[in-house]
Amino acid sequence: MRNAAIILIGTFAYGLVLGWWRSPEMAVFIAMKLPIVFVATTAVVSGFSWMAALVAGFDMRYREVFKHMFDAMALASKILLALVPVVLFFVVSGAPDTGTRNEMRFAHSCLMLMHLAVLSGAGVVGNIRLYKELK
Repeated sequence: MRNAAIILIGTFAYGLVLGWWRSPEMAVFIAMKLPIVFVATTAVVSGFSWMAALVAGFDMRYREVFKHMFDAMALASKILLALVPVVLFFVVSGAPDTGTRNEMRFAHSCLMLMHLAVLSGAGVVGNIRLYKELK
């Protein structure tokens, strides 16, 4: 239950920052969507991981696999929550309100690249933990 709260809070806060540069409405929409995406991804992937573990000969119950996957997702969400102030700084200081089409496109690309790096970095750390738990 604690991990679920961590995932919801971390992804909600990061979703607010992710959409903030565009508009407050987009921030709220992404903040509501991101926790759903994270939890749904965990549920689907844990099912495939459990089936792969059975085929590979590991004696693991679905509940164990789901718990380990949920722990890894909670760690990734903690990292996202910790990076919210840093990312917010870049969003506030790096997103121009006006400019030429190319300037706006470049700013958008830079922000999306930063978000991609933060999200993938958090995911990598979570997967490293998952690997260590299953080892």
